[in-house]
Amino acid sequence: MIADTMCDSNFPILEHLSDELDTIEEMVIERPEKKVLSLIYETRKILVAMRRALSPQRDLVALLARHGGGAYIQPNTALYFRDVYDHLVRINEAIESSRDLLGNCVDAYLSSVGQRTNEVMKQLTLLSAIMLPLTFIVGFFGMNFQSLPFASTGWLFFIIVLMFVILPGTMVYLFYRKRWI
Repeated sequence: MIADTMCDSNFPILEHLSDELDTIEEMVIERPEKKVLSLIYETRKILVAMRRALSPQRDLVALLARHGGGAYIQPNTALYFRDVYDHLVRINEAIESSRDLLGNCVDAYLSSVGQRTNEVMKQLTLLSAIMLPLTFIVGFFGMNFQSLPFASTGWLFFIIVLMFVILPGTMVYLFYRKRWI
């Protein structure tokens, strides 16, 4: 009865950890932050500690259930040890499945962070692509030449301003049309 009570006291802990795993999964999907990753590793430490404590118990109870414990445990008492052994096997399986689920949560977290980084890089690249022709125009017409194209007609300023409006506007339109923005 003592072994059964000790074994069964692990089920509420596993139930609490299962609820916490559900919360972690939701947090990873909705808003992956660094605190989620630390929570994942804290939960993994708890599961490892439980496994480290319960695996030897499972082996010992299996030995008592199979062999009847020699002269000290009667065969009809060995039935109770089989029940405890079954509970310990279920607990160990739950721990292993929870550890697998935590591994999947880490993968999902890393994937979400990578996706967010890709989106930021995409926006920065598009901004750079829009600014590059403008930088070229400013650099070209900012040089000190004696004779610049269109400088004698007086339209130089208007042509440059027109380029500054049309070129980025066209690029933004094309990026939007290709669904990059």
